[in-house]
Formats: sequence, structure tokens, C-alpha cells
Amino acid sequence: MVKFLLDENVPLSVLRLLRVKGYEAWRPRELGLERAKNNTLAKYALDHGMIIITLDEDFFKLSSEKFKDVKIVYIRLHPRRPDIIRQLMEENINEMLQKIKEKQTIILTQHGIE
Repeated sequence: MVKFLLDENVPLSVLRLLRVKGYEAWRPRELGLERAKNNTLAKYALDHGMIIITLDEDFFKLSSEKFKDVKIVYIRLHPRRPDIIRQLMEENINEMLQKIKEKQTIILTQHGIE
């Protein structure tokens, strides 16, 4: 079962989409991690086999060796319209899950996966 940890900046519509599609998807607040720093979220995701979805490029700055295996989907989109973000996730989820098996970080843009 694929599990996702959605950063606080990811729209709730993405959370609902993932759950409707049968994935486990959580926001930090639901896990008692409200206001947690990125390294805390990364450790939690790593410990629980979760893929982080974020709009925050600061996750790329996790420099510690212990975070090298964290799987991250970074959504790079401006402006950050929730409806477009949800649509991008829906259109690219299958390809994203295939590519995340091969690499640690996926960048999702309005043009698809980089």
C-alpha cells in the first residue's frame, strides 16, 4: 500500500483525491506533527515508508545522510492554484509512482514530471 505524507501547503483536494483512489494519505496535523520542521517530517516519512508531497522546495535542502532515502514529490507551480494542483496529481499519479521507484525526488510541473 502506497502511503503519502502531505506537507501543510498541499491543498486538501489532493488529500481527498489520494484517499478516494485508495491510497493512505495524511497531513502532519492528523499525525500529531502540526508545525513540525521538515527534518522531523522527513524522518517520520522514512520511518513509516511514506512519500512526501510538498510545494516547499526547502525539502531539497535536507543534507543529512540519514535523509538520502526519503522519497519526495515536489510540486513546482506558480501560481499555486489548488484546482490545477489536484488536476496535475490526478493526471500524473501513475507515472509518478513508477518513477519514484527509481529515484528519490520527483518534480511535478504544469508540463508533467521532470
